[in-house]
Amino acid sequence: MRAACLFANSSPHPSPLPKGEGTVNETPKTHSWERFGLLVFYWRFPITTLTFLSLLIFAFGIKDLRTSVSFHGLLPQDAKVLQDYRMLEDKIGGLIPIEVVVHFPDENGENKRMLDQLYFVASLVGELRQTDNVDATISVLNFLPRLPEQYSGGRAVSQRAMMDSMLNRSQDQLRELRFFNTVESGNTDAGYYWRISLRVSAQKRLNYAVLITDVQERLETVRQRRADMDVENVRFDVTGGVPLVFRAQEMLLWDLIYSFMMAFCLIAITMMIVLRGVVRGLLAMIPNLFPCVVVFGFLGLCGIPINMGSMMTASVALGISLDGTLHLLTWVNAGLRRGMNRKDAVIYAIQRCSTALFQTMIICGVGMLVFGLSEFVPVAQFSIMLCVLLMISLAGAIIVLPAILFSPLGRFFESSEKDKGKAWIL
Repeated sequence: MRAACLFANSSPHPSPLPKGEGTVNETPKTHSWERFGLLVFYWRFPITTLTFLSLLIFAFGIKDLRTSVSFHGLLPQDAKVLQDYRMLEDKIGGLIPIEVVVHFPDENGENKRMLDQLYFVASLVGELRQTDNVDATISVLNFLPRLPEQYSGGRAVSQRAMMDSMLNRSQDQLRELRFFNTVESGNTDAGYYWRISLRVSAQKRLNYAVLITDVQERLETVRQRRADMDVENVRFDVTGGVPLVFRAQEMLLWDLIYSFMMAFCLIAITMMIVLRGVVRGLLAMIPNLFPCVVVFGFLGLCGIPINMGSMMTASVALGISLDGTLHLLTWVNAGLRRGMNRKDAVIYAIQRCSTALFQTMIICGVGMLVFGLSEFVPVAQFSIMLCVLLMISLAGAIIVLPAILFSPLGRFFESSEKDKGKAWIL
């Protein structure tokens, strides 16, 4: 019996004695775990209620979960490269770019004069400078003389003619600045391209979705305001570092949700098959779901972003905690087949496998903390979060699951009268 207990973790499916051969007296003399099981039985209703209430509360926090994939989150804050970065932003200004490309299409081989295009670009630049959290705006206008008045007469007419002639002669020089380019007629993207570069700070915790939406709305506002310039066919492309990070954050969050949902559904279906019941399978998933919902819901409620390292912990923890759930349920099933009632069978299972579960989770969790010393932040956060998830998974296996089994919900794990003594687990 002691050998079976020692190897319980490696052999989670015991070979129970036939009905009537085993008695409660065969239970190992682990009085501490027996007292622990009786304590869980005494508090079964508060524990079960608190479990479902926690799942409900922290589930609301998951919808506010944010992700972060900026390179500032990959290194410790005292790293030399980040110190230099902060110094440059404090002394000069924001360094993260938002690039706006303004495309004037070539319609039937005809196009607006470069000066007319430049007037529209100037209107866009003036509007974008008013965007919150934009430290600087750079365009071809920074390298040209001041534009003459667009609609005034007299001297301004000759100034506009001179400026237009200068722009046509200086196209090669403007291309070298990388803020202007042309595509010859006959190409699907033929036309004139003007680049407007915005700079924002990486130190500020900005909502990139709001910032990009604000930029796009301001571009459309200028298009409507300057309808007299016939610019309804002008195209705006917003790209650069900020949109790239924003899209990566979106993909990271959806990958986290998708991977976890796929893992949960596949494991839940497997549990229904293994436990030979839909309700049993769903109830058995509660202690596996509990640690992930609590940890990630807490991060969402506190506004703590997750990175590419911590996003992988949910599916990993789900798979590891499943082992503890099956381990305990196997021994509960063994106890029921030996003729015990449900309460005695759960306490019997706690005595048989809690030590193995405790040792396994402690070894795996503490072992992962070695990587918490890594200077690569995603690796460090992965190890710390996985350790926390494993510790909560241990509580789910030896507290939450037994409390559910002790409660009226545990009746679903009892066999019917005609199937008394038969296994409900494969």
